[in-house]
Amino acid sequence: MTNTTLQGLIRNFADLNDPSVNALKDYLEENPHEVSKAIDLLAPWMDNSTVLDAKMQQVEFFVEVGDNDYMSLWEKFSHESQTRWGEYEIPKVHWLQEPEGRVLRIGYLVGMPVNISVVYARLNGHLVCFWEAISMVVHHDMCQKWFESRYRPTYDHGARLAYVNATNFHHCLQYCRGE
Repeated sequence: MTNTTLQGLIRNFADLNDPSVNALKDYLEENPHEVSKAIDLLAPWMDNSTVLDAKMQQVEFFVEVGDNDYMSLWEKFSHESQTRWGEYEIPKVHWLQEPEGRVLRIGYLVGMPVNISVVYARLNGHLVCFWEAISMVVHHDMCQKWFESRYRPTYDHGARLAYVNATNFHHCLQYCRGE
């Protein structure tokens, strides 16, 4: 790796205020021969837009959900979950977690970055993107418009955009079950 690559890496992450990233930046400045190792360590923060866009274009449903709600949905609806809810059986879906996830900076608000986290799962073979706004400053309308300006999956014979939150997750389930 060249010194230009090192400078580019440091510049790309200059505005991240994360202690572990800052420590890595300091280490890189002192040890420029470790750039390839740093790229591997920084990969979760890197936006490979071509790969990301190709993946996002395949998404059939977007679900806004936090970590706890995601785990609750998995626990309640995944075929792998052993949890039973009351006396009745909830119909399960085949839930296969995709290995990659990303943190994306979608814009700025009052000089602060607005970031979202995205993870993927296949529910009965349908690719679903679960996302959450994770930055200190969040503008939910900005997040929704960012998605809708790039990705417009629909359901219900094209009548509705395929965007829901945890409360309305049943719409995603119905779509994935073919109901």
